[in-house]
Amino acid sequence: MMTESKAPILDKIFAELRLRCDPDGYIFTYVDDLDRWSGLLGLPWFESLNCIGVELAKRYDSGTVNYAFGDSLANELWSEMISRHQEIPEGCWPQQFDEVYLAFDAGEFRRKKDGDADPVKLYTDPMIADFVASLS
Repeated sequence: MMTESKAPILDKIFAELRLRCDPDGYIFTYVDDLDRWSGLLGLPWFESLNCIGVELAKRYDSGTVNYAFGDSLANELWSEMISRHQEIPEGCWPQQFDEVYLAFDAGEFRRKKDGDADPVKLYTDPMIADFVASLS
């Protein structure tokens, strides 16, 4: 799915998103972004979610993007995926994107059992690190 030939396109997508960052790093997407990016990547929209999700995980793991960026992008794309979920063919659920989304989602709130521990450090960081390690 993700080949080196897609790297320049992913760089372009992430550069575009960087221009939409607020001071804390949160981003937003437009309604037509996913379809446009899928066209650039040459993939169906549900497969492009995996490609973008893998790239997001790699960039977060390397420190290129912060948690706010990753969480907001994952949430924006998750919302779009859920609104179109009936269009996803049987057996084509974007599993890699789903894993990345769940990792960012896990950092959104503190659990009582964790006290004052940072949920991003406790949950998101190791989940993303494990995901990226599983790619090699």
